[in-house]
Amino acid sequence: MFIYRPHPAEISYQAEKLEKKLDNFRVIGDKSIKQWIVISDKVYTGNSSTFVEAFLARKMCYMIFPIEPSEDYELEMIKGADKIKTFEAFEKSIFEVGGKFPIKEELIDTVYSIDWEKPSYVKFADMAEEVLSNPYYTLTKESLNNYRVKQGVGTRIIHQVSKLDCLYNIYLKLLNNEKIQWKLLQPMRDAHRKIEDTARNLAFEQTNDIEVQSIVNRIAEQLDNKDL
Repeated sequence: MFIYRPHPAEISYQAEKLEKKLDNFRVIGDKSIKQWIVISDKVYTGNSSTFVEAFLARKMCYMIFPIEPSEDYELEMIKGADKIKTFEAFEKSIFEVGGKFPIKEELIDTVYSIDWEKPSYVKFADMAEEVLSNPYYTLTKESLNNYRVKQGVGTRIIHQVSKLDCLYNIYLKLLNNEKIQWKLLQPMRDAHRKIEDTARNLAFEQTNDIEVQSIVNRIAEQLDNKDL
């Protein structure tokens, strides 16, 4: 079974036609790419950093490049990779057992700072503890005052208002009422729209509660493992 996971911004009519024609080909855009990688036997990708997630999941990954990309478009890490450029090479890879990963492990380790000995969540926890305990990261009153001076008057007013729930709720009502065309509110409306548009465009990468709980459970199992 082939699963074609399109890019969130991609509309592939060719893939949809192929899905209708073949029983063993599916176009599925739901879920994150890492979830499909984990359940797959092999991963095929192109000019994408998907190979890193395949590498971390210990899945064999092949780089498909039937057409050579321009130098300024191709990812830097892929330029020296082993690539599949013909149908014959693609067909051979399907039946191949084992195989050599197309990109050197040393290069991936260097660029992504992979540490197989210490999990990333432990590093993040250590970093948070360092920030909380080290006075170096504490902002002085002078630093805060200098930051406030650089803010506009309108921004400072909004920050003060947002500290009080009752006033902040009034501010939100004013912000959402398009009939009120105050000059102070317009930049705030534009900023809110930009944030909403960004969140909407990135919705495909949002992690659901089930996935978060699954990750938490796996971490808990590792912490309970006395052999670690």
